[in-house]
Amino acid sequence: MMVETDCKQLVAMLHGHMKTDTTIDGIIHDIKVLASHVGQVSFTFVNRRCNAAAHLVAAHVSRMGGKFNWDQLWPEWLFDTLAADVNIPIRL
Repeated sequence: MMVETDCKQLVAMLHGHMKTDTTIDGIIHDIKVLASHVGQVSFTFVNRRCNAAAHLVAAHVSRMGGKFNWDQLWPEWLFDTLAADVNIPIRL
């Protein structure tokens, strides 16, 4: 599994290249424990431009709260970003 984030400091902390910030020490520990149960997990930095869909979903959940899931059709507000990610010129 590859986990991508636009936070260089988080990736450095997870790889042990940077001292863990004490305010998120417990979260970093939990991430490492969960990753060890999954098997092969890599944490990589990506520019925010490459993370647009994840950013939109996180912002939506942050604004709306609660749980969300969808099966085969994604929310309409996410379609254009996903299409742009795969270079499809279709827009809703």
